[in-house]
Amino acid sequence: MAENKKQFVPSPEQRRVLDSVGKNMLVSASAGTGKTTVMIQKIAGMIKSRKAALKEILVVTFTDMAAYEMKKRLVKELSVSQDREILSQLSYIDTCDISTLHSFCSSLIRRYFVDADIDPAYKILMGAERDIAFVLQSTKYFILYYIILIFS
Repeated sequence: MAENKKQFVPSPEQRRVLDSVGKNMLVSASAGTGKTTVMIQKIAGMIKSRKAALKEILVVTFTDMAAYEMKKRLVKELSVSQDREILSQLSYIDTCDISTLHSFCSSLIRRYFVDADIDPAYKILMGAERDIAFVLQSTKYFILYYIILIFS
Protein backbone atom coordinates (compact mmCIF):
# COMPACT_ATOMS: atom_id res chain seq x y z
CA MET A 1 0.00 0.00 0.00
CA ALA A 2 1.44 3.39 -0.99
CA GLU A 3 1.89 6.02 1.69
CA ASN A 4 -0.55 8.91 1.32
CA LYS A 5 1.78 11.93 1.56
CA LYS A 6 0.07 15.28 1.92
CA GLN A 7 1.61 17.97 -0.30
CA PHE A 8 2.86 21.01 1.61
CA VAL A 9 1.24 24.24 0.42
CA PRO A 10 2.67 27.25 2.27
CA SER A 11 0.54 30.14 3.51
CA PRO A 12 1.51 33.68 2.41
CA GLU A 13 3.47 34.17 5.67
CA GLN A 14 5.22 30.83 5.24
CA ARG A 15 5.98 31.70 1.59
CA ARG A 16 7.75 34.90 2.77
CA VAL A 17 10.04 32.80 4.95
CA LEU A 18 10.71 30.32 2.15
CA ASP A 19 11.43 33.06 -0.41
CA SER A 20 13.61 35.18 1.89
CA VAL A 21 17.22 35.20 0.67
CA GLY A 22 20.41 36.52 2.26
CA LYS A 23 18.90 37.30 5.66
CA ASN A 24 19.07 35.89 9.14
CA MET A 25 15.60 34.88 10.26
CA LEU A 26 13.66 34.37 13.44
CA VAL A 27 10.63 32.16 12.94
CA SER A 28 8.22 32.37 15.84
CA ALA A 29 4.65 31.07 15.91
CA SER A 30 2.23 29.03 18.00
CA ALA A 31 2.36 25.26 18.25
CA GLY A 32 0.95 23.39 15.27
CA THR A 33 1.30 26.26 12.79
CA GLY A 34 3.88 24.56 10.57
CA LYS A 35 7.13 26.14 11.84
CA THR A 36 9.07 22.90 11.62
CA THR A 37 7.74 22.09 8.16
CA VAL A 38 8.63 25.58 6.90
CA MET A 39 12.09 25.45 8.43
CA ILE A 40 12.79 22.02 6.94
CA GLN A 41 11.62 23.22 3.52
CA LYS A 42 13.85 26.30 3.88
CA ILE A 43 16.92 24.35 4.96
CA ALA A 44 16.41 21.63 2.35
CA GLY A 45 15.90 24.27 -0.33
CA MET A 46 19.15 26.01 0.62
CA ILE A 47 21.04 22.71 0.50
CA LYS A 48 19.42 21.53 -2.76
CA SER A 49 20.15 24.85 -4.47
CA ARG A 50 23.70 24.75 -3.04
CA LYS A 51 23.29 28.10 -1.30
CA ALA A 52 24.49 26.55 1.95
CA ALA A 53 25.89 23.34 3.31
CA LEU A 54 24.34 21.72 6.37
CA LYS A 55 27.45 22.47 8.44
CA GLU A 56 27.00 26.21 7.66
CA ILE A 57 23.46 26.49 9.03
CA LEU A 58 22.46 27.30 12.62
CA VAL A 59 18.98 26.32 13.78
CA VAL A 60 18.14 26.90 17.44
CA THR A 61 15.12 25.28 19.08
CA PHE A 62 13.74 25.25 22.61
CA THR A 63 13.74 21.50 23.22
CA ASP A 64 15.93 18.50 22.45
CA MET A 65 12.85 16.79 21.02
CA ALA A 66 12.27 19.64 18.55
CA ALA A 67 15.91 19.48 17.42
CA TYR A 68 15.66 15.71 17.00
CA GLU A 69 12.41 16.06 15.02
CA MET A 70 13.97 18.66 12.72
CA LYS A 71 16.96 16.42 12.03
CA LYS A 72 14.70 13.44 11.40
CA ARG A 73 12.54 15.40 8.95
CA LEU A 74 15.57 16.85 7.20
CA VAL A 75 17.00 13.37 6.66
CA LYS A 76 13.66 12.28 5.21
CA GLU A 77 13.51 15.34 2.92
CA LEU A 78 17.07 15.06 1.62
CA SER A 79 17.31 11.28 1.37
CA VAL A 80 14.90 11.14 -1.60
CA SER A 81 17.41 13.05 -3.75
CA GLN A 82 19.37 11.27 -6.46
CA ASP A 83 22.14 13.90 -6.25
CA ARG A 84 25.28 12.55 -4.55
CA GLU A 85 26.35 15.99 -3.29
CA ILE A 86 23.00 16.52 -1.58
CA LEU A 87 23.04 13.01 -0.14
CA SER A 88 26.57 13.64 1.18
CA GLN A 89 25.12 16.41 3.36
CA LEU A 90 23.40 13.72 5.43
CA SER A 91 26.79 12.71 6.83
CA TYR A 92 26.75 15.98 8.83
CA ILE A 93 23.33 15.44 10.43
CA ASP A 94 24.73 14.24 13.77
CA THR A 95 27.18 17.13 14.12
CA CYS A 96 25.27 19.99 12.51
CA ASP A 97 24.06 22.96 14.54
CA ILE A 98 20.41 22.02 14.85
CA SER A 99 20.07 22.05 18.61
CA THR A 100 18.75 23.83 21.65
CA LEU A 101 20.24 27.17 22.60
CA HIS A 102 21.83 25.51 25.64
CA SER A 103 23.45 22.80 23.50
CA PHE A 104 24.74 25.31 20.98
CA CYS A 105 26.22 27.55 23.70
CA SER A 106 27.74 24.50 25.38
CA SER A 107 29.45 23.52 22.12
CA LEU A 108 30.87 27.06 21.83
CA ILE A 109 32.21 26.86 25.39
CA ARG A 110 33.78 23.45 24.72
CA ARG A 111 35.35 24.77 21.51
CA TYR A 112 36.56 28.15 22.85
CA PHE A 113 37.03 27.56 26.60
CA VAL A 114 40.55 28.98 26.51
CA ASP A 115 39.45 32.22 24.83
CA ALA A 116 36.47 32.50 27.18
CA ASP A 117 38.66 31.78 30.22
CA ILE A 118 36.31 29.01 31.35
CA ASP A 119 37.32 25.74 32.98
CA PRO A 120 36.81 23.01 30.34
CA ALA A 121 35.37 20.79 33.08
CA TYR A 122 32.51 23.24 33.64
CA LYS A 123 29.13 21.87 34.62
CA ILE A 124 25.66 23.17 33.87
CA LEU A 125 23.74 23.24 37.13
CA MET A 126 20.23 21.85 37.15
CA GLY A 127 17.39 21.69 39.65
CA ALA A 128 18.17 22.11 43.35
CA GLU A 129 21.89 22.49 42.68
CA ARG A 130 21.17 25.47 40.40
CA ASP A 131 18.75 26.99 42.91
CA ILE A 132 21.29 26.76 45.74
CA ALA A 133 24.04 28.30 43.60
CA PHE A 134 21.69 31.13 42.59
CA VAL A 135 20.83 31.90 46.22
CA LEU A 136 24.51 31.83 47.22
CA GLN A 137 25.52 34.14 44.36
CA SER A 138 22.58 36.47 44.97
CA THR A 139 23.41 36.66 48.68
CA LYS A 140 27.06 37.38 47.91
CA TYR A 141 26.17 40.28 45.59
CA PHE A 142 23.49 41.56 47.98
CA ILE A 143 26.01 41.71 50.83
CA LEU A 144 28.66 43.28 48.58
CA TYR A 145 26.15 45.93 47.44
CA TYR A 146 25.34 46.90 51.03
CA ILE A 147 29.00 46.97 52.06
CA ILE A 148 29.65 49.40 49.21
CA LEU A 149 26.68 51.53 50.28
CA ILE A 150 27.81 51.61 53.90
CA PHE A 151 31.38 52.60 53.09
CA SER A 152 30.54 55.04 50.30
